[in-house]
Amino acid sequence: MVLERVKAWKEIFKLAKTRNVQAEVNEYFRNNIIQSLTNMGWFEFLQTPRTVDEIVVKFNVEDIEYLGEILRTLMSDDTLIKISSDRYLCNGNHSIKPNVDPKVFNASIKQLLWTYADFIPKKLRGEDISFSGGINLFDWDDALSLFMYQQIRKAAFAYGNPLKNPGKFLDIGCGNGTQTVGMWIECLKRNLFRGERPVQLYGIEIDKGLLDIAQNEFLRLVRKQIDLPEEVILRYKEFFPKFSWGNIVNIPFENNTFDYVYTSQVIHWTDPIASIRELYRVLRPNGIAFGTESFLGGSDLYANLHVKVIKGAYGFFTKKDMTKWAKQAGFNAISYTTPTTIFKFIK
Repeated sequence: MVLERVKAWKEIFKLAKTRNVQAEVNEYFRNNIIQSLTNMGWFEFLQTPRTVDEIVVKFNVEDIEYLGEILRTLMSDDTLIKISSDRYLCNGNHSIKPNVDPKVFNASIKQLLWTYADFIPKKLRGEDISFSGGINLFDWDDALSLFMYQQIRKAAFAYGNPLKNPGKFLDIGCGNGTQTVGMWIECLKRNLFRGERPVQLYGIEIDKGLLDIAQNEFLRLVRKQIDLPEEVILRYKEFFPKFSWGNIVNIPFENNTFDYVYTSQVIHWTDPIASIRELYRVLRPNGIAFGTESFLGGSDLYANLHVKVIKGAYGFFTKKDMTKWAKQAGFNAISYTTPTTIFKFIK
């Protein structure tokens, strides 16, 4: 366990070398939300003290819970709004801070995040957007192969260590297959598709557009990550990952199917209690569920506002909550390593 933790931290430290990464990311999320609310006329309206009812009428709000999330977030920021006698008032400077361009984000990620922030007016009116709504799905090649996600995945795999005793492996929320391809290539390099117990890789994805790319673009994705002739790759066709439609809250496999289940930054988009129960259900005895998750306390509240525009998203929760849910599901060993945060649960 100690060795695995050290390996995971080494991968994360490669990412952390980017100066002020978290501060840049947090400021970027803040700017997105402030820009979206400014475009709505939010701060102009709050130049005069307003009640919640007045805000509801002005912006045609139907999702009262999400409105509450916005108000709590803005009140946590001393420069934005304050409340007095049940009325909200703009508290000062809400201008966008210039030159906030996180080095760990590329154009695809920025497009995705702005799509979410720009959807806030519709979210308040009771509409929802899908996880990949409004973006070019092929851009996920770039978004999911981003250095940030590569390092997070490497850190999680160092900690979960699924290649120590190879077996049947499930990637939940596989997207367009980019990350599963990375795992497949690593297995190929280690010659794990031979012998009496070759690795078997599976991936499930709820978004049919992304799933279509994973199922039909495997060769292209492999060749994008490793320089191998097509005929060499096709020699291992029987070991290609098996991609199918599936949801983490209702995983389409029988009990005790997998040795390893991996999911990265997925659980907060779902019902987390149901998701963790499903991880436990499909694992074999002594099987390992591992991956990454963002927690309240480490996650910025402005990032949470981006997440909660998505249909069915729970939003960020605490590590204490996740530990409680994992124990309730039946996991015997629960551990974490930060700062991503990476988790590992053993059945």
